Amino acid sequence: MASLKHAFRPAAVAALLIAATLYGCGSYETRDGPPPVDVRDHRPPPTYPAFSGSVGEYALLSSNQDLHVEGYGIVAELPETGSPDMPDTVREILVNQLNRAAAEGGNTGIPSPEAILNSHRISAVEVRGVIPALTPKGTVFDLTVNAVPGSQTSGLKYGILWNTDLMVMGLGASDSHSDRVADGRGPVYVSPLDTPPAAAPATAPAIGFDAPVANTRKARVIGGGMTITDMPVDLQLYTPSLHIVQSIQQVINFRYQEKPAMGVSANVLSLTIPDRYAHDPRRFVDLCQHLYLGQITEGFATKKAAELIQALAGKTPGTPYAGISVALEGLGTEILNEQLRPNYRSDDPVVRFYTARAGAALNDVQAIVVLQAIAADPASSFRLQAIDELGADARITQNGRAVMALTELLNSDNTEVRKAAYRGLVTLDSPSITHLPSIGRKLDLDIVESSGPNLIYITQSGLPRIALIGHDFILPPNSLYVSRDGQITVDCKDAQAFADWSIQNNLKLNGDNIPPTSSVVLFYRGSARTQSATLTSSAALSNIIWRLAYSPNPLAKNYNPREVFAGVSYQRIVEMLQEMVEKKIINATVYLEPAPPLIASANDLAQDARPEGLIYPPAKSPAPPPAAPGGQPAGPPGTPPGADI
Repeated sequence: MASLKHAFRPAAVAALLIAATLYGCGSYETRDGPPPVDVRDHRPPPTYPAFSGSVGEYALLSSNQDLHVEGYGIVAELPETGSPDMPDTVREILVNQLNRAAAEGGNTGIPSPEAILNSHRISAVEVRGVIPALTPKGTVFDLTVNAVPGSQTSGLKYGILWNTDLMVMGLGASDSHSDRVADGRGPVYVSPLDTPPAAAPATAPAIGFDAPVANTRKARVIGGGMTITDMPVDLQLYTPSLHIVQSIQQVINFRYQEKPAMGVSANVLSLTIPDRYAHDPRRFVDLCQHLYLGQITEGFATKKAAELIQALAGKTPGTPYAGISVALEGLGTEILNEQLRPNYRSDDPVVRFYTARAGAALNDVQAIVVLQAIAADPASSFRLQAIDELGADARITQNGRAVMALTELLNSDNTEVRKAAYRGLVTLDSPSITHLPSIGRKLDLDIVESSGPNLIYITQSGLPRIALIGHDFILPPNSLYVSRDGQITVDCKDAQAFADWSIQNNLKLNGDNIPPTSSVVLFYRGSARTQSATLTSSAALSNIIWRLAYSPNPLAKNYNPREVFAGVSYQRIVEMLQEMVEKKIINATVYLEPAPPLIASANDLAQDARPEGLIYPPAKSPAPPPAAPGGQPAGPPGTPPGADI
C-alpha cells in the first residue's frame, strides 16, 4: 500500500484527477475548489519586518491541505426507515466489502451479503470526511453520511454505520484506484441544528413507535473516522538551497531536544511532531516557522525580543499580534527576566496579554498568574483567550497552577467562561472532573462539581461527550419521563426513599454512595420491536445515563450473554436530556457545542429534489431484518453478535 504521505502530495492528487478526466467517462464526481498548486509555483509573500530572518521567510508548510476522503458504506439497524434500493455498481462494491469482512472475521454464521442488502433496516450511503492536515495515525474525525441517490431511504436517524473503507477517491465506479487511508464506523447522529423537527399529522398518536420521524437522509457520525497512518509534516523552501535547509534543521533541533527536523533534500525538511504537541500539531509547526535562523548566536534573542515587544506596543494596523507572541515564545527562557516579565505589568492590555501568553508557554508561573487575573476579569476583552491559553499551556507544560485557575473558573456566573474552562480541563484529564467508565465508543460522561448554575454540556463533533457541570443532578421523587417516541421510560415514582437517603448521606455527584437498592425503573422498548430491556438505577442523572447507554463487550473475559442491557444510542440520550430540561424534570441549561457543517455533495441535489414527508404510517411492512445466531440483531460481518460498535 502506498503511504498517505505520497497519496497526499499535490502532484499525485493532480495526476489522479487528470486520469479520472481522461479515462473515467464521467463516472467520477466533480470536486469543488481550485486545483492543487505546487509549492514551487509560489513566491515568498511579503514578510512582516519583525519576522525578517525567520524560518517562515524561507519556507512554508507544503502539507497544509486537509485531506478529503470518501467511500460507500452501510447504515444498519434503522427503525424501518431504510431501503434496499441502490445502484448496481454500489451494490457490487458493498457485496465485496461484506465478503471481505466476513472472510477476515472468520464468522460463518451470518446472513449472506445479498440478504443483508435486501433488508429495509439498512441503507447504502455515501460517506465523506475531512482529515485535518498534520494529524497523526489514530486521529478521529467526523463523517457525513448521505443515502445514495435513487434510494427510497427516508431517514438515517438511530442507525449505525458499519465498517467502511475511506479513500481519497472512493465514490467512483470502482474502489480499486485509491488506497485506504482511514476507517469509518459508528452511530449516526442527527443534530437538532441540522434538521428541523417533523410536524406531526393531526391524526398522529401522542406517543408510540409509529410517531412521525423527520426526513433525515443526511447526517453525521461523530468521531466516526480514524486515520490509519500519519499525515505528512513537511516544510518546503521557496527557493532550493541546501545551506538554508541545514540552517533551518539546526535551529529547530537546537530549540527542541527531540530534534524533530530532518532535511530530506535541498528544498524539503520533514518534521516529527513531539509528543507534547500531539494534541495540537499546528501550534508546533507555527512555532517552528517563527524561529529565527540567527537565534542560536549570542545576544540575538535579547535584541529580537525588544524589537518584537516594541511592535506589540506600536498599534500599527495589521500588526500580527498572535504571531509576535509565538515568536517571543520561540526565543526561549533567556528573555524572561529582562524582556517578558517587566511587560506583564504593562498598562497596555495588548502588551500585557501577549507577553504573558508567551511567558506561560515557557512555563513561567508569573505569566500564568497574569493570565489567571485576565481570565477572572469580566471587563477584559482577552478573557476567553486567556482561558484558552491556560488550557493550551497546561497541556504542554503540565503546570498545576493553570489547572487550579481553570477549576476556579467553573464557578463563574458567566456561562461562556465556564464552558471555556471545562474545555480546557477536559483535555488535561484534570482530577476536578470525574470521568465515569467509558461506555464503549458510544460516549464519555463527565461529572464536574461547580457552585454555578447547572449546565449540561453536549458535544456534537470530535468525540461524543456529555458533561454534567454543577450540583445535585438528581431526578425528583414521583417524576416520570417518557420519550416522545415512547422508546424510553424513566420512572422515579418510588424515589422518595432514595431522596431522603441522599440528603442524609450528603450524596455526591459522582454517585460513589449508591444505596443498596436502586429506586428508579428504566425501560427501553427497542426500535426494532424485537428487543426490550427493563433496568434499575439510582436517581442520579449520571447513573441513569450510564445504565441506559451501557452495552457489554462480547469479547471481554467476563462477558455474560444473558446480561440485560439497553444500549441506548448517543442520539437518544441527547434527546432525553433535552426533553427532561424542557419538561422541568431536571433544573439545568442544555448547551449543544456547535458542530461544523455537514459536508456538501452532489447527493444534496437529489435530496432537495426528493419530496419531503413523514414516515407515518409505514408505506408497507418490510421483511423481518436478518438476524444473527442466538436472536441478536445482525452486525457487520466479522463482528460478534451484540458487539458494541
